[in-house]
Amino acid sequence: MFKIVDNLKEFIIIFDREGIVHYINRSAKDKFKLLKGDNIKEIFKKDERDIFFRNLVYIVYKHKQYGNFMRFIDKEGSIIFSYLNAFLYDDKVAFEIFDLTETENRSVSIDSPQYMKILKYMSQGIAHTIRNPIMSAGGILNIIQKKIPKEHVGEIEPYMQIVQKNLYKILNIIGEIETVSNSESVNLKKIAVKKEIEGIFEGYAKKMSDINFRVEGLDDVFIYIDKAHFYFMINEIIRNSLDALENKENGLISANIGKSGSNAVSIKIADNGVGMKDEDASLALIPFYSTKPSNIGIGLSLVKFLLDGYEGDMILNAKEDGMEVILTLPYEKRSSIRREYLESVQK
Repeated sequence: MFKIVDNLKEFIIIFDREGIVHYINRSAKDKFKLLKGDNIKEIFKKDERDIFFRNLVYIVYKHKQYGNFMRFIDKEGSIIFSYLNAFLYDDKVAFEIFDLTETENRSVSIDSPQYMKILKYMSQGIAHTIRNPIMSAGGILNIIQKKIPKEHVGEIEPYMQIVQKNLYKILNIIGEIETVSNSESVNLKKIAVKKEIEGIFEGYAKKMSDINFRVEGLDDVFIYIDKAHFYFMINEIIRNSLDALENKENGLISANIGKSGSNAVSIKIADNGVGMKDEDASLALIPFYSTKPSNIGIGLSLVKFLLDGYEGDMILNAKEDGMEVILTLPYEKRSSIRREYLESVQK
């Protein structure tokens, strides 16, 4: 029998309750980084190797079969869209996997390798284009500082410090962009939105006693997102608010977490800074557009790019007394079998 199965185009893998592979046909060997004796969990996405895998095995042993559309990881680390037919064979679980990647008709999402490649190339291009002249400017600034006559140091030094501060700021932003985009894969996790934003705001409040930070809204709102992406998005919006609040008395940055329709989270972040003209707000998401000379104008465009990958959105509302940014992100959309242990499955 196995001689016939070995020549099938479909990927056939047989494994035990713990996931140890007992048989794998030729097509599956060519497609996956998997051999006899390996653990089949290696072809599952990382966030499906525990709860979902154990639930799936339980269902197969109880109901003798399971079928569903799935995404597996091939030997190149790419995700393939497939249909899985799972059934019992000789008291083991047999997978029959049909590769549907070429027939899948959908937009590229955040967990797509192509999407992450685009993000990575964007960040590398930005970093290469900007870091070198920034470093050069910093070096020239040091030379200028040494050549300032002593009698003028007190007069010029404050301005030099402002320039230096803004150069460091730009380098820090580039570093964050590279950190966000250089990860090998997206590490999706379920997070409580209000709790995470409260933590971010507390970090800023400890360093900035002259600005008030306030978080309001619903506690029981969750999204499924890579934390690095979430932190980058929120921090970038806060950075823009801090710029708008420079030299402002009684500065305030507030966040309100709610629901948008029946399947999305709404995050409204507002400040009482100098605000922005309507025409500037409409251009703010264009890369390298900025109303402040010290800004490089790439942060919000990358926030929008990340949101697109999560099928989310961002709206900028210019107000007379500040600015409001509204992010919308879809709820946790995975089925419960991928998120929670079935009652009969022992943890």
